[in-house]
Amino acid sequence: MTINELGSLGEIIGAIGLFLSIGFVAYELRLKRGDERSREYETLLLEVIKMNLAVTQSVRLQEALTKWWRLTDGMWGPVKQDTDETCLNEVFSDEERTCLSHYWVCMSTFTELALMKGERQAFDAELNKDGFGNMVDYTKLFQAFGKAKQKRVDKAFSDQENS
Repeated sequence: MTINELGSLGEIIGAIGLFLSIGFVAYELRLKRGDERSREYETLLLEVIKMNLAVTQSVRLQEALTKWWRLTDGMWGPVKQDTDETCLNEVFSDEERTCLSHYWVCMSTFTELALMKGERQAFDAELNKDGFGNMVDYTKLFQAFGKAKQKRVDKAFSDQENS
């Protein structure tokens, strides 16, 4: 073998090594992204746990939510047709309405967070879209945000208002 042939063989071996290195880096990046997704999802679950823990510690909120769930089809069910401002005034005291308004702000903000994580593909927000949509309806019914906007929630659920 001549020196030129050895040089060519060395270039081929170097090229193969380069491709193997690039493949390994791509594999490592994919593993890292999977870990990040898991951490993002865990963060969401921790936030849900915190909110639900707060409910268990507040007797007033427990009582208000128990009344509220009678007006819906279960915990995150759709609002029954005859539930409007008049109905809310008959069922809830001012304190309970205030308590529920704050609760729905928290839940709607959680929905915004979940949709944001969904945009980054760290959470599949589509799996819970019906429940999220119902929370948005609750928030609107209680006028919890007033005229404030939530970019992702408004975008994701604006089609519900138009249908």
